Amino acid sequence: MEDKKLLEENNNNSSHYKLVIPLLMLLIFISIGYSYLSTGLKVTGGLGVPKMTWDIHFEDLVENPTNNVVAITPASIGDSKTSIAFDLALNFPGDKYGFDVDVVNNGTIDAMLSGYTVTGISATQSEIISYHFTYADGDELEAKDLLSVGERESLHFDILYLDKLFDEDQNMNIVITLDYVQADETAVARD
Repeated sequence: MEDKKLLEENNNNSSHYKLVIPLLMLLIFISIGYSYLSTGLKVTGGLGVPKMTWDIHFEDLVENPTNNVVAITPASIGDSKTSIAFDLALNFPGDKYGFDVDVVNNGTIDAMLSGYTVTGISATQSEIISYHFTYADGDELEAKDLLSVGERESLHFDILYLDKLFDEDQNMNIVITLDYVQADETAVARD
């Protein structure tokens, strides 16, 4: 009897196995079928960040002296193209020296003027000398003036010996730089 019972248990266990194997096979086929019919989505692409460059410089300087004033060393653009230098002797009241020059934005960043610097004029000379930069149309340069990418502005610079006399010639070694910074929301476009 015990043998019969054992035989029945083995038959029951084998019937369980007979059921489990087809279920496992069915599960495997469903998985394979699902993976075969499903689609994967693949996104490819590239991202390029362009190189940003800062290139504000002077070009095309042309002297225009008046009253026969000739510079000891004529105005010229420096090697870095960001400054202009000249040596000058203004001997008589009314003597005037000037030049025209372009400022160019060849970079990839909009710029705005923060000011300009003129060095080489002593405190004594500043009492008898007047100088200023203007745009070619006569408008004064102002802080926050916008110089957009690819833009070129024509400028004019004049230095004038006023009416006060001194006992000796006034020689000056002048260097001029325009100071530009990256444009922000406060930049003002010229008309």
